Amino acid sequence: MNQQSLLAFVDSDVIISSLLSDQGAAYALLHQLSKPSLLISNFSERELAIVIARLNIASEKLDSLISNHFRTVALNQNLATIKQRYAEFVTDINDAHVVAGAHLTHSRFLISYNLKDYQIGNIRAELNVVVLTPAMFLQYLRNQKEI
Repeated sequence: MNQQSLLAFVDSDVIISSLLSDQGAAYALLHQLSKPSLLISNFSERELAIVIARLNIASEKLDSLISNHFRTVALNQNLATIKQRYAEFVTDINDAHVVAGAHLTHSRFLISYNLKDYQIGNIRAELNVVVLTPAMFLQYLRNQKEI
């Protein structure tokens, strides 16, 4: 399996979960994988900074996690344009930037706990991105013998 097929765009809920607990699929995904390229966007980074402040999580903890496990990509469109372009793929318009990030980076996967926020069938059919939970993605990788 080539590296391009393992590109995974990660929703901020997965990152927050891994910061709150060293148990479970989110932590395993971010700390134990050897091959996938995990991506977030500049919009996700801003969103994460707000959430960790609200949850009283040290910013250094987030910074370390991002620098060690992610590649941050800049989405150069403004948020209003992204929301308009990707509205049909989400049930929560505030998640449009996540779909945009997965699509514009040519990620094969979008990893999130909030599957209900995404029009999974439309995303797969029109954008060729598979939406999975962290546990589902780990299982996929185990089946592919990638970890």
